[in-house]
Amino acid sequence: MAEPSDTPPPDQEPDEEGELETKPFLDHLEDLRWTLLKSLAALFVTISVAFYGLPWIMAALEWPLHGVGEVLREPVPFATRDLRHAGDLAARLKNPPDALSRYLAEHLSGNTKQQLQTHDPAKLPVRALRSALVDDLNKITEGECLHSPERFANIKLTDEALEWLQQKPGGKDLVRLNRLLLEEAFPSELAKLKEPNDFEPGKFLNTIGPGEVFIFSIKLAVYTGTLLALPFILYYIGQFILPALTRREKRYLWPAFTIGGGLFFVGAGFCFFWIMPRALAVSIAWARWMHVDVTFWRVGEYVAFVTGFMLGMGLAFETPVVLLSLVKMGVLSHAGLKKGRRFWIVFALVAGALLTTPEVFTQLVMAVVLCALYELSVWGAWLIERRERAREEAAEKAGVGTSQPETLMALKSSYDLAMERLGKSLGPERKLTGEQKKQLAEIDSIYKAKIADLELAFGDKIAAARAADDAEKLL
Repeated sequence: MAEPSDTPPPDQEPDEEGELETKPFLDHLEDLRWTLLKSLAALFVTISVAFYGLPWIMAALEWPLHGVGEVLREPVPFATRDLRHAGDLAARLKNPPDALSRYLAEHLSGNTKQQLQTHDPAKLPVRALRSALVDDLNKITEGECLHSPERFANIKLTDEALEWLQQKPGGKDLVRLNRLLLEEAFPSELAKLKEPNDFEPGKFLNTIGPGEVFIFSIKLAVYTGTLLALPFILYYIGQFILPALTRREKRYLWPAFTIGGGLFFVGAGFCFFWIMPRALAVSIAWARWMHVDVTFWRVGEYVAFVTGFMLGMGLAFETPVVLLSLVKMGVLSHAGLKKGRRFWIVFALVAGALLTTPEVFTQLVMAVVLCALYELSVWGAWLIERRERAREEAAEKAGVGTSQPETLMALKSSYDLAMERLGKSLGPERKLTGEQKKQLAEIDSIYKAKIADLELAFGDKIAAARAADDAEKLL
């Protein structure tokens, strides 16, 4: 019987690329040098391509801005701060001097009319009256069109209002038109809201220096080129590292790499196509609420905002891969994840502040996404532990230990792999050379002898071990 010590452990079997042998240190340095050279070459090519395609890249990055205009055109209700001279407005509604004022006075609520009757024109309106006026004005703007020849006989409208009237808008556009009509009819009493009708993404992004656009172009080309070169760089790094990994490590590495990469792009795409337009709209709407005129954004800051948020969201979507890998390794458990939920909420808020831009909306979105992915990981941990328990129960029912049958199956796998490698080395005539015949004899003498010995001792347990593996796949 051959000595078991001659058999490589199952997780250290030779793979298709080479055998278990140690390279000299200088050979490792040579491999590393070629890995770096190939990575730099790929980076140079992709940066050159990105530099040529900068106009298309910039047009793609401007896409979220196209949805901002529609969001900004949502009707903005009156607020108490929009009453520039509330006393004058209250006086006009209490004693209407024109047809429009009479129309507004007739459509006020009973509470507002009562407060107007008790209001002293010599004093400023109380807060309750100001709030009541704002509520009634918003309800009036949501009703029918305020314009009529009689009501606006003595009011000169701007070209913008006249153009809107010709379009005969309805729905939300009618609400915006009614507000515009009131602002032009009461210019001293109501603050005018700047409408973003001329919002154009291409004109919204600007530079403030003659050299800024060149520096920005170089940065954008480098960032885009690095992203395009990343798959090639990872492939070259994999060629350098993978030969040193065992088959078991490779079995876990490829799924984690594939799923992790997919989740990263899903997170970045979700951020770009869904979150980003809303985040930009919230930023502009907040500026309008603060009465800050948002004329333009610096193009460098805008691109940094978009790419930074996409990177943060892509990394956030890696949460299930990291947590479930730790569960698979036995570092974490389903019970531990459940207990750590409250700590994760704090971590999500901190990560949202660090991985995104300094804007509350994006930070909260990031925190919510992290919490949702954590809950998904909790369920995934439960499924993993359930499968592990099912496998152990199947093995216990069959009365099988895991080491010897797994060693036997690993030896068979190794034998098949060696034969496959030998077959690939044959020429078209499929004839064995003297060296190949010697290799075949060594394979037969070493592997078959060990397989025969182990089958003799544990052959009755092989079927049970394979049944346990089949049960794991079904569960």
